[in-house]
Amino acid sequence: MPTKPLLTLKRFSPGNTYRHAEEYPDNVEWGVTDRALTAADSVGALCRLVREYSNDDEPGAGEIFDEIADGVTALDLLCTELGGSLDQVLARRFNFKSAEDDNAARLPVHS
Repeated sequence: MPTKPLLTLKRFSPGNTYRHAEEYPDNVEWGVTDRALTAADSVGALCRLVREYSNDDEPGAGEIFDEIADGVTALDLLCTELGGSLDQVLARRFNFKSAEDDNAARLPVHS
């Protein structure tokens, strides 16, 4: 029997926005450029982590998961700044790529 996910992006985003405003009040006035650069830096941290290791010695999954989570957190704030939501951005792009690849897989998109 399928179980309900513990967390969805729709549930994550309001908490992320609230926590960010509480923890970083000076950053609340950031615009798209600041948010995009923060997201790029977060994704770059994942790249730097992987690059630090040789092919024979890879980073642990926990370290990688932490960097992925930081990146998703920053990307969610960027989407919110742009008036969108990360779940809808992902679904729209997934559907676009599926159509481009002539693949029937689609995700629901809500306006």
